[in-house]
Amino acid sequence: MNFMTQLRTRAAAAIVSLLWINVALLFARHLWGMEASPTIVLGGGLAIAAAATVTWWRDPVGTATQISTALAHAASVALLVYAFSGSPLQIDIHMYFFASLAICASWVNWQPILAFAGLTAVHHLALFFLIPAAVFPGETDFSRVVLHAVILILEAGALVALGHSLATAFAQNDEAMRETEAANQQAGE
Repeated sequence: MNFMTQLRTRAAAAIVSLLWINVALLFARHLWGMEASPTIVLGGGLAIAAAATVTWWRDPVGTATQISTALAHAASVALLVYAFSGSPLQIDIHMYFFASLAICASWVNWQPILAFAGLTAVHHLALFFLIPAAVFPGETDFSRVVLHAVILILEAGALVALGHSLATAFAQNDEAMRETEAANQQAGE
């Protein structure tokens, strides 16, 4: 097993565990009292975490798992933001989008990063026009959506670049290890 697979295996367990922590946070918010629909918040949170977990069980580090867990994180954070509708903490919970995007970078793959960023962008844009209170507290305007989009693009770009650099370094390391082992075997013969 190469270093990248080992890293992704450890990351996968943490990423899936965090999805279930998000479900616990949704239940805690429900018990604390919320204006949001409990059916959407709790049912959605459970369905999202369960779907990503099933994908992980089938293929712990595969691309489908990486993308499904990234989408699940974006969706569960969206539910948390919705669960805090009407609360002064809603805008603070909103920062969890940016933290979760960074967590997706632990896959060291551009695909989950872009999946997360894409779903988050669609979520913000659609809900800004349909249900603004589910995204931002109080009155807001389109400039806030644009600002969040710019920040999201900058962070995603930086994480993709970082992931590419790490993947290249890991591949070079694995190749050097193979060459060293071959040289040692040849020297032993």
